Amino acid sequence: MDEARLYFTTGRVLRLFRIECVAGSARNVAVVSGSRAGGDGIGVFRWSRGVKVVSILFVRLALATVDSSIEPRIKGGRGSLAASLDGVLSQEPMWLVEIFCVFNETNPRCRRLFVRANSGCKRRGPVAVSM
Repeated sequence: MDEARLYFTTGRVLRLFRIECVAGSARNVAVVSGSRAGGDGIGVFRWSRGVKVVSILFVRLALATVDSSIEPRIKGGRGSLAASLDGVLSQEPMWLVEIFCVFNETNPRCRRLFVRANSGCKRRGPVAVSM
């Protein structure tokens, strides 16, 4: 992915309401469900735990470019945000495909964006997800 822009609400509670992703000549826009900005060719997502974790990972990735002490990944055991994202990536829900576009006819781009270690907590230790 060449660029991703995340737009958050302001105020007491931050929530992602729009994401724009550019990869080569492909540009994709997705908005939170119920938004008046929706329309043809625009994906829709619901503010959920999975979307929250994707947002956190993007923010950590951006912060890691300016502060080397921040890891550009999330990790944790069963029930953690990292395990939740790992589960979402395994299921490949439509909102994930709509946010990140389709790479070709059969493969969502998200399969190429995220790197997972210990997926499904099959081994001892935490699951880790990075980009």
